Amino acid sequence: MLRYFNPPIFSPEQYGLLPKGKAASAKTRRNLILITKVLQNLSNGTTFKGKEAFMQCLNAFITEKSPVLHGYFKQVLASAATTSTNLVIDSDLCVVSVKDLHLLHMLLSQHKVALLTHISSDRRELEEKLDALGSYSSKVSFASTLATAEQKHVKEMLTQRQEEASYIGWLTISKTKSKVKKVILIIGMNRIFTMKKGGKLLKEGHSLDLLELTSHSPTEVKLVFKTFEIAGETEQADEIIFCIRRAFLYNFSGIPEEFRFKLNITPESRIETIDAPGLAICGGFVGTYKAMCNYHSVPVNSSLCWDIENLYSTNRNFDISRFFSDEVEETNIIGASLMATSDLVPILQALWHNSYFLSLVVKDRRVDKAITVMSEMLKLNNTLTSLSLINVSLSDKSFTTLFESMANNQQCLIESIDISENNYLEDKALTALGLYIISTQASKGVISLKMSNTCSNTKAWASFAASLSSMVKMRGACHLCHLDISHNRFGDSITLLSQWIATGQHALKYLNVGYTSVTGQKLLNLLSSIAKGCRSLTTLELGALKVSKVEESSNITQLMGTLTELNLSGSLGSHAVLQDILQATPKDGRLTLNFSNNSIPLSGAQLLNTIAPKLTGVTHIDLADTEMGDDGVTLLVEGLLINTTLNFLNINACFGLSKASKRDAMIKAMCKLAASDCPLESLKMVGGPKTTQQLSKTILPFIQALAHNRSITELDISGHQFGNSGAIALSKTLQLNTTLSAIYWDDNLTGVTGLTAINQSLRVNQTVRCMPLPVNDITLLVTGGVTGIPEELPRAFLNTAVFQLNSVERCSPENEIPIGFDKFARREFEETVRRVALMLDDKPSVSMADNYGLVIENVMWEDNARLKNSAFGPCISDMTLLVSETLMPVIRYPNFQDLTWDVPIDKVPLVVGNEQGDFTYGVTLKQYLSDISGYLTPTEQSTRLGSLLAPRDSHVVMSAQSCFLPVTRGTESTFNVSIYNHQSSPGNPAVLAIVATSSGTSAQVVDECGVYGQKLFFNKNGRKCSFVAQRLEDNRLERGVQTTGEMTQAEKQDNMILVIQVPLQRRAPPPRVNHWPSPMEESFGGAMYECDCLSMPSVTSAMPAMSAMSAMSAPPASFKARMAAPPRPNADVDHAIVKVGTEEGSFSGLKGLHLQRDPNFPIRVTLQFYKATSNGIVNDTIMQGIASQLEQARAKLGDFFGSLVVTPKNVSHRPTEPTLPATVRTTPMPPETVLVYTSVTTPPWWSSFWATYQSNYPGLDETTAKKVLFAESGLTNNSLSDSREVALAMLTSYHDANLKPKWSLGF
Repeated sequence: MLRYFNPPIFSPEQYGLLPKGKAASAKTRRNLILITKVLQNLSNGTTFKGKEAFMQCLNAFITEKSPVLHGYFKQVLASAATTSTNLVIDSDLCVVSVKDLHLLHMLLSQHKVALLTHISSDRRELEEKLDALGSYSSKVSFASTLATAEQKHVKEMLTQRQEEASYIGWLTISKTKSKVKKVILIIGMNRIFTMKKGGKLLKEGHSLDLLELTSHSPTEVKLVFKTFEIAGETEQADEIIFCIRRAFLYNFSGIPEEFRFKLNITPESRIETIDAPGLAICGGFVGTYKAMCNYHSVPVNSSLCWDIENLYSTNRNFDISRFFSDEVEETNIIGASLMATSDLVPILQALWHNSYFLSLVVKDRRVDKAITVMSEMLKLNNTLTSLSLINVSLSDKSFTTLFESMANNQQCLIESIDISENNYLEDKALTALGLYIISTQASKGVISLKMSNTCSNTKAWASFAASLSSMVKMRGACHLCHLDISHNRFGDSITLLSQWIATGQHALKYLNVGYTSVTGQKLLNLLSSIAKGCRSLTTLELGALKVSKVEESSNITQLMGTLTELNLSGSLGSHAVLQDILQATPKDGRLTLNFSNNSIPLSGAQLLNTIAPKLTGVTHIDLADTEMGDDGVTLLVEGLLINTTLNFLNINACFGLSKASKRDAMIKAMCKLAASDCPLESLKMVGGPKTTQQLSKTILPFIQALAHNRSITELDISGHQFGNSGAIALSKTLQLNTTLSAIYWDDNLTGVTGLTAINQSLRVNQTVRCMPLPVNDITLLVTGGVTGIPEELPRAFLNTAVFQLNSVERCSPENEIPIGFDKFARREFEETVRRVALMLDDKPSVSMADNYGLVIENVMWEDNARLKNSAFGPCISDMTLLVSETLMPVIRYPNFQDLTWDVPIDKVPLVVGNEQGDFTYGVTLKQYLSDISGYLTPTEQSTRLGSLLAPRDSHVVMSAQSCFLPVTRGTESTFNVSIYNHQSSPGNPAVLAIVATSSGTSAQVVDECGVYGQKLFFNKNGRKCSFVAQRLEDNRLERGVQTTGEMTQAEKQDNMILVIQVPLQRRAPPPRVNHWPSPMEESFGGAMYECDCLSMPSVTSAMPAMSAMSAMSAPPASFKARMAAPPRPNADVDHAIVKVGTEEGSFSGLKGLHLQRDPNFPIRVTLQFYKATSNGIVNDTIMQGIASQLEQARAKLGDFFGSLVVTPKNVSHRPTEPTLPATVRTTPMPPETVLVYTSVTTPPWWSSFWATYQSNYPGLDETTAKKVLFAESGLTNNSLSDSREVALAMLTSYHDANLKPKWSLGF
């Protein structure tokens, strides 16, 4: 009755019994709840007692009808199912746990006789099945055959070794012909143990050391390990054999038969077939890795296991560099220690026979301690196709060993090799590599070789070149298409390499021979060979090879028909070569030209000016560090004005001041470029190290010209020292530009004013996705390196600006996390935060929430008093949930309707004592507020506040919400609840916020007006602490309890936070002279009031600041367009356990203020349930559970239910109905509203009011202001104290809609 019949009765809309969007009225809901009470008592056979005296009139009905209901239940249970009855269940929904199977087996065994007695048909079939299944007691010999003391010993041993037993039983061992002893045999997932009765461990062997398993009868078994044997008699020999084989197959499913232990079982019919465990994720890598860790007594890296199971399901490229460090003590952010180099052994052994991963990458890590096992892996693995060992500090001998292992493996399929940045290779290593190139069994042989900076021995390259030449002879063809041999010294060996290239017996598409010091005739021969033999080449890198003759460049121009990228960085030796290259560019195509680090004089710039309009086949040009000077840049830019194909331009450090007029001309040319039709998407124009290469404030006109540019998406203007003026100009551009998505602007001497201006503009801009913090500028500010900054500059203000900018900092999270954390962990944590924050934009989640009448928000309207049918009100608050200054998603009833219920104040429990460091105990909210001074820290108890209760406080108004936090498995997440109250101001709070958890209760006045208002902290004996969330599963693991199952009562208490807002009387608000609106005020369109949602499609559209911050983490639109939509990940949601974090400083509670209760408004209690997720993805089951949880909170606690906002005044009959001022116009007038009222009567207080506040509304004349306030409202007859806040809201609304400037934000 409780679970099946009653829920759809008291909540019909949740079960599709009402039309979509319809809900039962409060009166109807109350009647339905009473019906469920009657049905529940009927079911339980109990009558109503004194607690519900008003229901006692139905006791006679219950007494009469209870037998009828019980008879119905008996009839349902007695209904016999026929043999033809079939239950069809969708296989996707049929999920049975091992625990369920154990329970079913136990019940069948216990009631076997009764079942066979009562079942007539199919009795024989059932009896055969039960016999085949065996008795339950035999399956759990651990519980049935061991004494209590022995059980304890076994459990302790298994726990100590982190093993899980699949078999525990007795084994009889013959010591002599006449003497035997019984030992306990334990088969774990990795190891096999024998133990004496007293608990002494006798023998222990890993399954990898098991050589042979012998059994010639069902009563004897023999296990032969490398160093010992276990042999004895048992009635369960077959079960022992099965358990050992199953555990081994689970851990080492990919190992071929020749590497497994030998089975010597007679007769062979005793060997049961074991289904291979569907190679789980990544070919069962995690199981094998854990088994190898157990074998080597190496700790399992939980971060690696989580990544493999969650991030590599579609990624077959395994980069193990991120999981280990050369420094053993290094620890990452999520608490899992990085592995030392020696810990690589289990990983590499897990790859021995792994059939999933195709690529192995190790970069910038030492692997010398694991070279033996890596060599063994390369001898055995037959799946890897790519091997990258970049800067791993291996010797020539070590590389020789690796290459020989590859050559000796007849099944090695590695076709892509990257050994760059290992400048230790000599003749032996290159010879061994050549041997593998010749002998590899990969279908196409080696197709990619990256050997940049690997060998300085010129003679060694001769043998390597010989191997390349032999490849065709030995294999019949050469499919090598990618060759990088840059940053090496070849000597005379370059001739042999040139000869091989000239043969054309290869498939080269990428060739890098840059920085090899090849000159003169050798260079000409090399270029000639490339032109002759590389007819399919698409990328040619010739960095730092001085091409100075036309006969040399002519070889390059012969390749223009196929090239898509040509790198001549530092290679242009003459003007003639530049001209030859430019004139040879194709008329169509997508060619990238890199001319950086060359000296291009004015004549070269003139050449570019002439040819630029004709470069129709060139999309990217890099001219960084080419010493063009202002004149040269002017010529270049003027030539590009009519170019129709260029997408990328790099002119970093090209500037050079000779005359001011020439710089002005250059800036004008840049402005023309910004306004032209040139399809430029990326512009890099970083200032150089010299003062003359820095544009300073002369760059401002160009920055302003970008306001209306519609093509550039990426801009780098770092290093120009333009100061606050440039930052302010950039901030104004950002408010208009709708194209820029990535901006880099460090090293510009930006001060606090500039940082703040940029911060303000980002609340308006909707397109910027990447804007890394100007770290160098901020460092100068903090260390006093910028002149003109007062010494008393508050550090907190600077930190605030930094953290606000971090809301955009999605592409550079390392600037956001404190120094000292591992970079990978920072990226992983930030990515988790980003994914969860984007839950608001996940259309399936939003749609599912809507199906249950819920919404997903990151700014919640938790108001004590709001005007009817409006977003305005005399006591309104925005509540947010913050992790790393990022807004987290919350599921609740819609903001505007604000569905709430009333709860008796003495039924709201609190835990106190934490504020004084004493033991904690319970009180009610009523007791707490009647003498709040008794629950403050000792330093605050000197001020006696008296009671904060009002006569109206029989009930509090309550709402509930489900809060999502970014918590991956094995980690914790620090968070804060924050409140922005629109009536509060510094030293003049409108509400007292009380945060209550199972650990204690903390009170803070809300008077801060920061970006998100005021963060709420836990009061730990006068020290403030943030809150920490942990997954329920992880918490249970810590406590050593069962990790599955419903939450216990204690866990439910740890899953919640109560946020209580007590309305306070405020002093009269000060005049808003030169008021700089807070971000929240500015977002909501008026000081102290939320915007009217009736004119807004959604909360995010009403809040540009918040929507901009939420959007910052989304990828650019151009990126989305290029990428196919990935499949939606599976939901990963668990309940969260809320704990108290570490101490962060002194707790500032009441701040010494004298507080008085405002009796006009009710107390607001927000009940928050917490969820932990790694990706912000939910499914319908989770959403249904959330809807049910919110509904149950209301049904169990609430006496009334509905909205205090959309219900007409006094119609709700709720004790929490606020006392509101007279009815006023609360909906903002539409833009360009024309007031036509002819006569207005003003109250006595008008003149002084207008004189005080007129300066807040520039452009608004007194006559219009009178018409706005008094033409239709009831303010004329109200006092100033009753009307002030409503009047200010109405004037702000009209001013913002009609007169507020659209450009300036007021600074």
